[in-house]
Amino acid sequence: MTNLLALSVALLMVGCWQDPLHEAAERGDLDQIESQIAQGADIDSQNGKDGETPLHRAATRGNLQAAKLLIAKGAKVNVGRTKDGQTALDLAESRAFHLRNENFGGPFEYQHVEVANLLISNGGVRSNGTHHGWFDNEKGMAYKLRFHNGRLIKAETWKPSGEPCHLTQKGIELVHFYNEDGTIWRIDNYKSGKIISREYLSEGVIHGPWTTWYGNGQKKVEGNCKEGKGHGLWTRWYENGLKKEEGNWKDGKGHGLWTRWYENGQKKEEENFKDGKRDGLWIKYDKNGKEDSRKIYKEGDLVLPKKSIEEVFAEIDTLFADLEEHNTKAIKENDTAVDWSNLQDRNGVVYLIDTNKTFTGHAKKTFETGLKASEMYYKDGKPHGLWTKWHKNGLKASQMNFKDGQANG
Repeated sequence: MTNLLALSVALLMVGCWQDPLHEAAERGDLDQIESQIAQGADIDSQNGKDGETPLHRAATRGNLQAAKLLIAKGAKVNVGRTKDGQTALDLAESRAFHLRNENFGGPFEYQHVEVANLLISNGGVRSNGTHHGWFDNEKGMAYKLRFHNGRLIKAETWKPSGEPCHLTQKGIELVHFYNEDGTIWRIDNYKSGKIISREYLSEGVIHGPWTTWYGNGQKKVEGNCKEGKGHGLWTRWYENGLKKEEGNWKDGKGHGLWTRWYENGQKKEEENFKDGKRDGLWIKYDKNGKEDSRKIYKEGDLVLPKKSIEEVFAEIDTLFADLEEHNTKAIKENDTAVDWSNLQDRNGVVYLIDTNKTFTGHAKKTFETGLKASEMYYKDGKPHGLWTKWHKNGLKASQMNFKDGQANG
């Protein structure tokens, strides 16, 4: 009986042209995928009646980890199956839409969605031509999307009643997809035919995976929302592909460890939160990876290091001294100070006189004796940097530091 069963399985595999790598990708068997590739299996072989690659099989089944492993091992993401030219992304997107109601809230919720997002982030595109989707229960067409050379060139979507989505009809920037009950399932945002963001909704609020991409296809932000609030792991990347920030949300509040990095890959900050409040160790690093400061918080309050009022004022005095030294050095090296008579304040924003150009740079006022009255720095028309004033006798009157128009220390 056992031999007969084994023979039947073997015959079925031969008849379907399924090799062990395809079978492993379909099952999500990571160990077998590793083993088959190590033994020399063709990672992009097109077997079976439809001529699908192992990545096609992983996408069809929504096996995220299998898809990740295949891509990491060098699988080509845009191979078209021999049956109809559909890519792995085509299959993942189609399955995600048709299983959206069946899987909602269940153990397989968003599995095809996550595979689709993975493929997009690794250069995956829809095949050329028009792609259709229908509502269940014979309620009519749900969407019609036309792609060419990896770009969306025309989009039409409908509600179950047959009414076209006017937001989608206006162009191909925002594309709305609907559930059978008429509520919005997903909103895709395109720029120049390339997807730049994707969000899922439930009962009118964001719920589920939330992803954005740079124009070059590199993932920008990835996270999850629960009933309109951030919940779970969120990650941000620089355009060069290196991580920028990663941490967890709990019901819309920071919770646990958050880590940030410089664009060169060096760690920038480590911060700990509890229910949205600073709680635990906070460390900052310079761009070379050297620790710059260390603080400990408890339920939002600083525990260590504690500083006296005298220490705080001493640090402020040092800051002003450093800023003055920096500004003085800059002036000596390249004195580009503009006299105030050449500037004009319009409702709190400073412009070069008789122009519509906001002022950025170093400005000064002088007394009739020629002595300095004030010296300030501006950025886009607003105070930004050290502002110093003097008495007519030459003695310093006051100092204040600004940032983006607001007093900052």
